[in-house]
Amino acid sequence: MTHSSHLADQATAAPDQDLPELTIKALILGIVLAIVLAASNAYLGLKAGTTISASIPAAVISMVILRMFKNSNILESNIVQTAASAGEALVAGVAFIIPAFLFVGYWHDFKYWDCVLISISGGVLGVILSVPIRRVLLANPQLPFPEGMAIGHVLKASEDKGFGIKYLLSGGLVGAVVGFAQDGLQVLAGSYTKWFSVNNIVVGCGIGFSPALLAAGYIVGFGVGASMLIGVLISWVAGVSVLSYLHPTNLAPADFVSAIAHTDLRYVGLGAMLVGGIAMIIKLFKPIVDGLRIIILDKLAAKGDCAQVPRTERDLSIKQIAGVFVVCLLTIFFLYRHELLINFNLPLWQSSLILTALMVFALSMAFVFSCLCSYFSGLVGATNNPVSAMILGVVILVSFLILLCLKHDLAADPAAKASATGLAIMVAAVVACALTLNTETIQDLKAGSMVGATPWKQQVMLFLGVGVAAFVIPGVMKLLFNAYGMAGVFPRPGMDPAQSLSAPQSAMMGLVVKAVFAHNLPWNFILTGGTIAIICMLANIFLQRRNMHVIVLAVGLGIYLPPDTTVPLILGGFASYLVNRRNRKLETLGAPICKDKDHQRRQKSLMLACGMVAGSALMGVILAIPFVIAQSTSVLAIVSEKFLPIAAILSAIITLSIVIWIYRVAAHAEN
Repeated sequence: MTHSSHLADQATAAPDQDLPELTIKALILGIVLAIVLAASNAYLGLKAGTTISASIPAAVISMVILRMFKNSNILESNIVQTAASAGEALVAGVAFIIPAFLFVGYWHDFKYWDCVLISISGGVLGVILSVPIRRVLLANPQLPFPEGMAIGHVLKASEDKGFGIKYLLSGGLVGAVVGFAQDGLQVLAGSYTKWFSVNNIVVGCGIGFSPALLAAGYIVGFGVGASMLIGVLISWVAGVSVLSYLHPTNLAPADFVSAIAHTDLRYVGLGAMLVGGIAMIIKLFKPIVDGLRIIILDKLAAKGDCAQVPRTERDLSIKQIAGVFVVCLLTIFFLYRHELLINFNLPLWQSSLILTALMVFALSMAFVFSCLCSYFSGLVGATNNPVSAMILGVVILVSFLILLCLKHDLAADPAAKASATGLAIMVAAVVACALTLNTETIQDLKAGSMVGATPWKQQVMLFLGVGVAAFVIPGVMKLLFNAYGMAGVFPRPGMDPAQSLSAPQSAMMGLVVKAVFAHNLPWNFILTGGTIAIICMLANIFLQRRNMHVIVLAVGLGIYLPPDTTVPLILGGFASYLVNRRNRKLETLGAPICKDKDHQRRQKSLMLACGMVAGSALMGVILAIPFVIAQSTSVLAIVSEKFLPIAAILSAIITLSIVIWIYRVAAHAEN
């Protein structure tokens, strides 16, 4: 059970209250923050394979700046963070796949205008696809939307200085301080992993100490955490041991996990999430269709008069969506046709058929995987959403589609093979940008619903954020490529390989594309993951009779993500379980529990958790500035690697203290 039902507070701005939203100062501030936060995240996305969610930092920054003006309001702050989050989300889509062009040898340098067109078409498509599923997902009581809730509470706390603000600020302070000590000074460990060999069988595991992930785990609840724990036990406890037994090597245990097990287990997690995702899409199909029907009926009932639709439910009109979609479609058409004409000597009819197939595939995959990523985003948040796994699935599918359409003997034609891999990456890149935007958009729309924002105005700001970031990000990435090189590819000889930006997701995409076209994709691992998903779905049928359930997608997440990411989520879910068990036990014993006080205690603990997410995210963006300037993530470190064991012990103590703190606030906080 999640806490979402306890967070369904009344919106700050009522539907009949029309506050200024799209103001000049909000537009300018939104554009500036979209540029700054997108640029600062580009380095982290390429260096570490992750980005820092910009929504909460942007909300905090906008509130501080807008208070300098008269008559500013909460809806303006929400509009600003909406635009800024679009820039950060687009960075993820670009960084996760565009460098794969370099990795497979299709590009030897960044092509600025190709990147711009890919970013704009994919990003705009992602925003459009959020419109029909917005109402369906936001109305789902099983989705807690951890980051959306955090953003909404940060914004609402700025309006209400009373209830919960102390816990929001204290949580934010702790999250920021711990984040600075972990990622900046490095006196606290962000994670600790230990692998060792017993009779040539590798055993061990890892744990993460991120306060943001711990808080997010408390928000999403015990059900998700327990399901992810199943995935961790399957992959990182049992799976690593089985792989080391079946494939003995001379590698050190940690090197074996990093070089072999990590890659293989990702394919297992991919298979589990693909099968679980298909089942979820089938389950969500009717609600999504109903959502589309409601939108159409609303427009017909209004007969052009928007006054009959509540302000807080007004999306962009069907005509506006169709117009933007046509422009987006023409851009995608130009991209794909340009690649076909330049790199393949095909008859016009064959080129047209392939182009049509690729267009239909890209749009259908964008919609299907957007629904899935949006559900994931509502379940575990945008930060922990396995978008890279979804992109990986798209890469595999589009590569097979191109193999089927071209019917070339690619093994005998290296030039055609290189062009085919480049085309596969280009199609997947558009879908990737759509998925990352859709993932972030649904969190923004959730925050907007909490404060009473107008959806269509948020959607306009998302378009604006995408457009601005699309012209900035390729230039920043080209600059970084020229400075460091990426994925082992360098713009000039004599550069230091140790300084190369690893771009891990893009490198993985490149490996997969090469494997598909070489006909050696590891189907055994993918099918293993699919089998695990089917077993979980069958087990869920019996567990539901006992009022228990297994979330198949969360199991796949536990398999796919490293344990230093999933374990803090699990610990947060366990803290949620302890709070719920205490209250059930008191009810069983007949203790006089005031439901209002119980609800307020829950609210305070959730404000505390939201503050930790906000503080950690804000500190992550602040730290990105010196990291980019110094071209190193260790520029602020004050200890050596020898301090790591002590840092891990200190982090473990602090993590346990945070769990106890959240529990005490939820169970014993006084009004």
